Amino acid sequence: MVSRSAEISEPPAAATLSRIREGLVLPVATIVFLVLAGIFLLFVWAGIGKYKIAGESYSPLQLFFLDKDTNTYSLSKLQLLAWTAAAAFGYIYLMTANLLIQWKFALPDLPEGLPLMLGISAGTTVSAIGLNSHVGRKGSGPVSPSAADFITSGGIVAPERLQYLIWTLIGIGGFLSLLLAADHVRQEGVLRRLL
Repeated sequence: MVSRSAEISEPPAAATLSRIREGLVLPVATIVFLVLAGIFLLFVWAGIGKYKIAGESYSPLQLFFLDKDTNTYSLSKLQLLAWTAAAAFGYIYLMTANLLIQWKFALPDLPEGLPLMLGISAGTTVSAIGLNSHVGRKGSGPVSPSAADFITSGGIVAPERLQYLIWTLIGIGGFLSLLLAADHVRQEGVLRRLL
């Protein structure tokens, strides 16, 4: 049997109530992410400008995915950039929740599996470069790049590329769903409603 004095031996936890509604965290994090993405896009625009293939111009956003050796969109670049964007958004979301709701003025810890996911994505890009130098580039297909380049090679659907794209989208969707469903924001909101 536990004595009554043993039950209350722990000091009460300190609670900080937020003046910001929990529903504002996601919009603020999204705006911060989009501003940062816009700044990077402006850097590319100012540094590289437009790129032309067969007389058709391509925007700086398209240059992030373009493989200039074959004039096609690169699946490994898409994977690397998509995972980097998901990780950056997730970190901004956690930091925004910590600052605005929990009033913790410190950088949040990185999630355990995040460096591994980014490492795998970067490894895919490096492996693709190594394979291309040894085996040769993938077939380019049509003259102008298109979204079909992510799942085709030489104008033919490549099932392995489709599988890589599908699992990348499922992984990123799962990561963001778990992040947004977690209690990073709701902990303070529940406490505020109880008091």
